[in-house]
Amino acid sequence: QSFWGTHVSNAFAGAALICMHHDALDLYGNEVADGMACGTALGAAVATGLFRMMADHHYITDVMSAAVVGSLTGILVLEGSEPPTIVVLPMGGPDTVGLSATAIW
Repeated sequence: QSFWGTHVSNAFAGAALICMHHDALDLYGNEVADGMACGTALGAAVATGLFRMMADHHYITDVMSAAVVGSLTGILVLEGSEPPTIVVLPMGGPDTVGLSATAIW
């Protein structure tokens, strides 16, 4: 039962990415709106950790360590990175038709 929670680490990695994007790119063109987007993402990440503890899936130490690791992962993904190159290609076969997307950082 005691193990670092991947739900929580993913939630905090996403929240860190959202906050960094809104801070760097001013996506909404309004400092308050961008701050609210960041706050909402962080609130959802915190709620994920609380719900995992309430469901008796993790201890607080699991959630806190996952929050730190997830936040650092989200921050490190963007540090020094160039925008990704995204390639979308059609794919098909005898019984399959679709698209394949690849992102390269």
